[in-house]
Parts: sequence; C-alpha cells; structure tokens
Amino acid sequence: MRFVKMHGIGNDYVYLDAVSDPSIEKRDDLAVLARRMSDRHTGIGSDGLILICAPRDEKNDVRMRMFNADGSESEMCGNGVRCVAKFAHDRLGLGALQRSLLVETGRGVLEISLIVERGSVVRATVAMGPMGIFTYVPSSHLSQYLPVNARSVSASCVTRYCSGVSFARSVFSSSSSFSSAMAASAVGVRSDSTPYYEFSARR
Repeated sequence: MRFVKMHGIGNDYVYLDAVSDPSIEKRDDLAVLARRMSDRHTGIGSDGLILICAPRDEKNDVRMRMFNADGSESEMCGNGVRCVAKFAHDRLGLGALQRSLLVETGRGVLEISLIVERGSVVRATVAMGPMGIFTYVPSSHLSQYLPVNARSVSASCVTRYCSGVSFARSVFSSSSSFSSAMAASAVGVRSDSTPYYEFSARR
C-alpha cells in the first residue's frame, strides 16, 4: 500500500490517496489499519491515519477522513487538513489557479489558503472557527490519584478529541487539601490515550 507521511508542527499523520484509489475508503478495517499504521514500535508511527477522498459536493475540492491512533474516527484536525491541502495541490493538481482549496471535513467545509513556491505548497492556513463544547468525559479520567511530593492528589481530567491530539484540563477535587496549593499546567493525552499531568507548586 502506498502512503505519504506528513506533519504540521510535529502533528504527524499517515495519508492515503483515496481519490486515485477509491477502494481504500471502502475497506471495512480502517480502524484496525489506523491502529497498525500508527503504532510507533511495529508500524509506520503517527498520531493517526488520514484518508484523502473525492468530495461529495462538486463545488468542493477534496474530502478528508481522519482516524486517531486508537482507531476512533474524528471530525478533523487543523494540522492534518493543511497537509491534506498540500497533498491535493502538489500530488493531485488541485487549487493551482485559485491558491485555495475547499476541504470537506466532519465539522463542515473548510477553506485552506495556500502559499505556493515553484509549484509546491510551502505554507497553508485554515480558519478553525470556535472551539466545540466538551461532550464526552472518559471514566478513566475521573478521580485519578496522582503522586505529588510523596502525597496523593485527587484530580479529574476532561478531554476533547478535536484535532488528533487530545488536549485536556485537570480539575482538582474541592475536598483535596492540595487543591489550593497545586496548579495543573499543560495537561494532555498521549497518542496511546494515556493521560499525563504536569504540576507546579503555588505558594
């Protein structure tokens, strides 16, 4: 299987051309394929898998489908959609005249503006729109007990899978004696869905 690996500011995905080969999108094992390809030990290694597909509406240029490293399908990814635009321009010859592309995603049609040098996209920008509302809280992220300075801190972590990399905010239990002494910073979820936390002391 032919693939391309690209990244936007380090957010890397494996891309499959389902425009040239529509049978790729018809596979019934895309979630499994995403997990296998994304594995950084036994696969190609990436934050997920993105399919570049023909648009459903002829007014648009291309369509993307995005799968996280765990195989779950997401609406879109800001870094991923910019790479989709580069692939569509450089490999598929789309957007060569208007210097922009309309990409169908799970959260609607997004316009990507292109800067092209010597026939290749060197920069792409996209207006992401407002942040969505948190709709799902994994039970595994509730009431975690974290070791901090040889003591245990109760915390909960709320995540939203919105752009391939899951960002999160940690909320301390109000009953915790540490809640006023510690502050959470830069909290996230790794590509294997394992939560991690960084804390800083506040005096």
